[in-house]
Amino acid sequence: MSESPAVERLIEKALAARGSVPLESILAELVPVPRLRAVVQERGVSPKGFRVEAAPAAALAQALVRDLDPELLKVAISELVAATKPTPIVRSGPVRKPAAEPTAEAATKSADELAVELERARAHLAAAVAAQQRNEARGAELDRRVAQQEQTIASLRGELASSRTRQADATPASRDDQRETERRLRAAESELEVLARAEEDYRRRLAEQQTAMRALEQRNEELEEMVPKNRRRRPPPPPPPPPAERFRIPHLTADFYRSLAGRDQRTIEATFDAIWRFATSGYSYPGLEVKQLEGVDLWSMRAGIKVRVYFRPRADGDVDILAAGDREEQDTLLRRLR
Repeated sequence: MSESPAVERLIEKALAARGSVPLESILAELVPVPRLRAVVQERGVSPKGFRVEAAPAAALAQALVRDLDPELLKVAISELVAATKPTPIVRSGPVRKPAAEPTAEAATKSADELAVELERARAHLAAAVAAQQRNEARGAELDRRVAQQEQTIASLRGELASSRTRQADATPASRDDQRETERRLRAAESELEVLARAEEDYRRRLAEQQTAMRALEQRNEELEEMVPKNRRRRPPPPPPPPPAERFRIPHLTADFYRSLAGRDQRTIEATFDAIWRFATSGYSYPGLEVKQLEGVDLWSMRAGIKVRVYFRPRADGDVDILAAGDREEQDTLLRRLR
C-alpha cells in the first residue's frame, strides 16, 4: 500500500537525519494549513518573514515551536493528534436525518452580533488613531526641545572653551563667569538627558501603538468580510481636514525688545523659536500652550519652563508681540500692558 506524499516526505527526512525529525516538520506535513493559520492567529504569533494570511505551512509551524512555549507546544501537539486521528468506520444501520439547517432567526442574530462587534472594533480603531495623533504631536514637541537643548549645549561649550583659552590672564570676575557657564552647561546636559529618555519612551509607545493599530485594522477587515453585505453599516465619513493655517506676521514692539534686556542667550533663543512656531502653526500647536488671559484682551504662549510671551491679536489675523517674562513677573507685566 502506497503512503501519502506527506508521510513519504517525513520518512525521507527521518532517514536523512538518522531517525530524528523536527516537530515543526511533522506539523507542517500533517496538520492542514488552515488549522495552523487559525492557531497562529488565535495565539497572536507572527511567522518570520511572512504575513499570517500568506505564510506557508513551514513558517506557520516554525512560529509555533520556535520559542518552546509550553502552551503553544500543547496546542500544536493537540492539533497534530487531531489531524492524525483515524477516521471512524461507518457501520450499516438506520440512516440518521441530517442536522437541521440553522433558522433564519439564528442567522440574523449572528449577523447582528457581528455587526455590533464590527462597530465596536471601528470605535477602538478610531480611539487608537486619536491617541496616535496625540503621541505624534508630543513626539514632535520633544524633538524640538531636544534640538534646542543640543544647540544651547553647543553654545555653552563654545563659551566655556573661549573662557578657558583666556584663563591665564583671567580676573576674578571672569573666573566667576566661567564657573557660572560650567554650572549652566551641567544643568543643560542634565535636562537634555531627561528629554532624551522621555523621547525614547514616546518612540517606544508610538511603535507599540502602531502594532496595535495594525492588529485592529486587520480585525476590522476580517469582520467586514464576515458580516453579510445587507447587514453592514456604512462607516461614518471621515472628518474634514482642518483648514490650512495662514502665516501670522508677528509685529515685535519696542516693549518686547526691552523685556528681553538682560536675559540669557538661551531664553532669548527659546522666545524667538516660540514666536516662529506660533507664526507658522497657529494657536493649536501643542507645545506652546496658547491661552487667553482672563478678563483682558491679551494672550500668552509658552517659550520655556518659566518664560511666557504675551501678545495681542490684530483684526487682520496678525499679532503684536508685547513682552516676554517669567511667571513671577506676570502681574507686573499685565498691569503695564493693560
